[in-house]
Amino acid sequence: MATLREVAARAGVSTATVSRVFSRPEAVSPDTRAKVFTAAEALSFTPNPTARSLALGRTHNLGFLVPDIRNPVFGPAVETAQDRARERGYSLFVAAGEGRSADELDLVRAIARQVDGLVLIAPRMSDTDLEDLARVTPVVLVNHTCGELPAVLLTSDDGMSQAVDHLADAGHTAVTYLGGPDYWLAQRRRLTAFTTACAARGITGTVLGPLEPDFVVAGRNAADELVRTGTTAVVAYNDQAAVGLMQGFAEHGLRAGRDYSVVGFDDSWLCEMTSPPLTTVHLAFDEAGVTAIDLLCDVLDGKTAPDAGPVELATHLVVRSSTVTAGLPVG
Repeated sequence: MATLREVAARAGVSTATVSRVFSRPEAVSPDTRAKVFTAAEALSFTPNPTARSLALGRTHNLGFLVPDIRNPVFGPAVETAQDRARERGYSLFVAAGEGRSADELDLVRAIARQVDGLVLIAPRMSDTDLEDLARVTPVVLVNHTCGELPAVLLTSDDGMSQAVDHLADAGHTAVTYLGGPDYWLAQRRRLTAFTTACAARGITGTVLGPLEPDFVVAGRNAADELVRTGTTAVVAYNDQAAVGLMQGFAEHGLRAGRDYSVVGFDDSWLCEMTSPPLTTVHLAFDEAGVTAIDLLCDVLDGKTAPDAGPVELATHLVVRSSTVTAGLPVG
């Protein structure tokens, strides 16, 4: 079997450079990487992962926790995170808490000592639990904050403001917000943004909720109350709640985009599957996956402090066909 020294000699670089190509490829220029990979292939050289890990004091594994694998919004984040982790020389292990905070914590504790760092979408975890985990291994949070831990936040302000403006411009003078779990940061931020946006436009904003998962069922059940109030415009906490709401309204013979307006949050694949397609606020979870992995790798490489605080990604409204000009009767 070829050695590191033989690969270095064939590629015309140092053994340290060869080692760096296989341990931290992002730190080496593309041309040099290509030379080393060509030499390694010609010599049938395969780096020993165990030896590499011992030398670096790393496993070159990262963990990624999502709260519910059934939620369609998390798929793009996991997919892009896995691709970026691979680009940066890591394997990514994905775990799901299935909506139970105790299970999430047990799961993360079990893998924390087996990986070099963790990306967590864990809105149910307490600050104490997150801080304890951060003492074991570097942690990056997504759409959640805890002190100065690195985090990627999908801001609600711009998207919610655009959603309320869109409904107000369509002539709606009252909008209902169908809220999510009040212990989630995303819910608190969206509620604040909703209240602010309604006040800025001088329209009446009311709140129904909080909803608890399962969001589709909760949204469907909320339709009965909204029909009784004569609501003609709703912003839902997420796309799943909006889909459930549309199903519930349909049971009353009402159709989104004809009899009332509904706006979701997330811009998941569900939006194109509804009839009519759902107007929604786009959250860049695909970008969040990449950004979270980059943050975590930069912490591991000493390029970013482990208490660097949050990076914020903007949101925006995607208008489809589930909103309608006000004035049509409901009921």
